Amino acid sequence: MAPNFVHPEDLEIFLEEAHEQFELLNEDIGRLESGADDAELLRQMFRSAHTLKRSSGMLGFRTFSELRHAMEEALD
Repeated sequence: MAPNFVHPEDLEIFLEEAHEQFELLNEDIGRLESGADDAELLRQMFRSAHTLKRSSGMLGFRTFSELRHAMEEALD
């Protein structure tokens, strides 16, 4: 199967958004490691994972999307 063509502008937007979401997830994981047990924190992490899954799926990054799906399931 031929790889999907991703317009450079779309890729740039995806990478910026992914960077932001990964930063949020990293901060949230730190909070969990510090002992935070907050349902809202887990919802925020779920939203970040879902945003990454949606964005990667829209661009045809199937493997990345599947990874994010697994992350959502773990958070659920």
